[in-house]
Amino acid sequence: MKKVVVLLATAVLAAFIATDAHAGRFGVKGSMNLANTDFKTAPTVGYDLGITWQWNLPLWFAIQPDLLYSVKGATGADIQGNLATGHLKLPVNVQWGPRLAKKNIRIFAQASPYVQYAVTKEQSASWDDVNRFECGAGVGAGIQLWCFQLTAQYNWHIGALDNVNGTKLENFNKANASGASVSLALMFGKKKKNNKTQTQQK
Repeated sequence: MKKVVVLLATAVLAAFIATDAHAGRFGVKGSMNLANTDFKTAPTVGYDLGITWQWNLPLWFAIQPDLLYSVKGATGADIQGNLATGHLKLPVNVQWGPRLAKKNIRIFAQASPYVQYAVTKEQSASWDDVNRFECGAGVGAGIQLWCFQLTAQYNWHIGALDNVNGTKLENFNKANASGASVSLALMFGKKKKNNKTQTQQK
């Protein structure tokens, strides 16, 4: 059931991009993530790569869903080697902030609920040991300068990293991948002018 939910969400995002491409701006996005795994080990570094789509709304609001491939891992005394997993991640970023300099500069705050589903893993790990469906939310701020968008935020991850039970991996089983992230997006295209503006120009 959880897998179906993720696939449906991905399909809905793809449908919006395909049928309403004139209404927003397409972009490519990359993020660097520093995760706190909640047990005695150094924070781990991961990354996100993918696409984004931005719809500007009235009252300085914008909605910007992403479709990302997200890689995260964890290491520690309880773990033999590195447990890295790759996820298909779908955040929906709700942004608010003023648009300045003829709308070419925007400073904003954002809230980002997300779901993700594991699609790749280390060869030594079993899918039975991996918590494949995960969700969470992030809060942060950013600035958009023309076609560049820089964002920093903190993400709260809901759920454990895997499903392993037992004394040896007890701490790891309780851990999650909450932590800070910094992302950079490159946006393409311009917002289409409305019909009223086009009529006046004619």
